[in-house]
Amino acid sequence: MNKSEQRDMIRKRLKGLSIFEKSVYSAIISQKLFDLIEAYKPAMVMSYMALENEVNLNRLHFLLNRKGIKLCFPKVEEDEIKAYMSYRFVKGSFNILEPDNGVLIKKEDIDIIVVPCVGFDRNKNRLGHGKGYYDKYLQDFTGKKFTPAFEVQKLKRIEVTENDVKINRILTEGGVYS
Repeated sequence: MNKSEQRDMIRKRLKGLSIFEKSVYSAIISQKLFDLIEAYKPAMVMSYMALENEVNLNRLHFLLNRKGIKLCFPKVEEDEIKAYMSYRFVKGSFNILEPDNGVLIKKEDIDIIVVPCVGFDRNKNRLGHGKGYYDKYLQDFTGKKFTPAFEVQKLKRIEVTENDVKINRILTEGGVYS
């Protein structure tokens, strides 16, 4: 099964989750992610504003803010990701909420990146949306990379290329893959 077919299969699985299940699982995953992030004592975390079928990270963002951990968010500019600290968001590339202006953050100032996914496997391989923005951005990133996902997004195996970047940990409502 190629990556495009895997994405289609996972999107169908995600449609099978109720709004209630997504909400409960998102809260569980956000708490696990917060506990993990907090253990590393980061100064700056890059996260993202979730799409409808992704883990809702609003609780994570609230917990990080309450703890005094700075947050920045990705914005696609000139076909690459740039990180901004901002509290205003607008719909940007691919209908994703992106920071509206804000302070540009250098990659080397980010300690942890929360990376979205369409799917994942036990070997910490991540299946993205197919544009490669995160894989490009993460190529030379030296901090930790964590991915929140629903258990239904797990695949037996994802074919990887030399450009695909492994994740340090993937957290679901059912477990942690590290």
